[in-house]
Amino acid sequence: MSSNKKSNAFSSFSIWRTHLVFWLGAIIVVLATVALTIGSEHASELFKRFHQQYIAYSFLLTPICLTALAWVTITFFSGSERSGIPQVKAALQLRDSDDKSSLLSIRIILGKLLLSMGSILSGAPVGLGGPAIHIGASLIAFFGRFANFGPHYLERGLILAGSSAGFAPSSARR
Repeated sequence: MSSNKKSNAFSSFSIWRTHLVFWLGAIIVVLATVALTIGSEHASELFKRFHQQYIAYSFLLTPICLTALAWVTITFFSGSERSGIPQVKAALQLRDSDDKSSLLSIRIILGKLLLSMGSILSGAPVGLGGPAIHIGASLIAFFGRFANFGPHYLERGLILAGSSAGFAPSSARR
């Protein structure tokens, strides 16, 4: 009878769903963080090349590009401004009944990825730790909502796991 309980527990969909959310979520968070890092390195190299070839790039296009990025942030990616760590902390403070999607969503992930690389391409000194933490927390929270986990899972466990998974690859590079 003991082995029957084990086989039922092993084959239970809810157990596998939980494992898949954490494992696949962690893998996707790491891939997103690596994409952010590699994309940012390419953007930095491209900025250096533009700066060396066109001296006016830094003086004319940098302020114009950063202004355009600020407008894009406010217009399309509200919630993806700043480093991302304050947004993750705020999401952890919200109660179960509060909507966390304004702080942690797919739209914010896209905004963080595109705006971080665009800012570096424009010449802004952007750190990747905060955006990686915000992307990780948003991705894992999305997987938790997709898997229909209860709010008690989202409040601490998923957000903290996602932000940790986002931070790990960005801190390992140093």
